[in-house]
Amino acid sequence: MYKIHATNDFSELRYLQSLLDAKHIEYLTKDEHLMGLGAAAGQVPAHRCPMEVYIVRQDQLETAKKLVRRATAKVSIVLESWTCSHCGEELEGQFSACWKCSTYRYQPKGPNGPTTSDAAGPKRKAGPGATEKAG
Repeated sequence: MYKIHATNDFSELRYLQSLLDAKHIEYLTKDEHLMGLGAAAGQVPAHRCPMEVYIVRQDQLETAKKLVRRATAKVSIVLESWTCSHCGEELEGQFSACWKCSTYRYQPKGPNGPTTSDAAGPKRKAGPGATEKAG
């Protein structure tokens, strides 16, 4: 048997098992049961009982390694900074709306073009007999 992966994340283990099953790769897991007993009950720290995946057949080893490598690769998406088209505020890429004026980064195209009031949400209408108070 050939050890190809160890994890403390039960969902990751299940995901890898499903990928290996889909490719009909023979594998065994070790210490999977500890996640439900010791670690979950707080008796054994999770980092002390990682679950391990072993490949049974050597002829499937390289395929399994590639599969696991692709599945567990860290993906990093970095969005470029942008300038608000309405107020000119400089914003970091992870923001989809301006914190200053609530204008969306990517404006929806309407019949009259994009508006900043759309970004702030719907306006409330006063009911019959109601008056608006200035804040």
